[in-house]
Amino acid sequence: MKTKVAIVGTGQTRFTRACGVSIRELAFEAYREALEDVGDLTTKDIDASIVCSAPEYDKQRSPSGLIAEYLGLSPQPTFFNEAICASGTVGLRSAWALIASGLHDVVGVIGF
Repeated sequence: MKTKVAIVGTGQTRFTRACGVSIRELAFEAYREALEDVGDLTTKDIDASIVCSAPEYDKQRSPSGLIAEYLGLSPQPTFFNEAICASGTVGLRSAWALIASGLHDVVGVIGF
């Protein structure tokens, strides 16, 4: 059984390594922009999320739970992908697999 999977919204935050903004705020700004890009999708429609990161950029021990809670994505399942420079790509592939398998319908992918 094949399921079509699509990226339906994107958002990006302006940042530098020493921007002085928390990872939660950076994620929220990009997340809000992605939801605006989609239009009629809300946080309630997202039934799982994947947070992608490289630990070099933030010393938060478990950023996925922190970010999911801040974005209002709890209590839905949240996964954490850490693949250094490939974290975003691995996050998209993981989201594709979760949707294509039928396990989830809408997966938010947040990278920082």
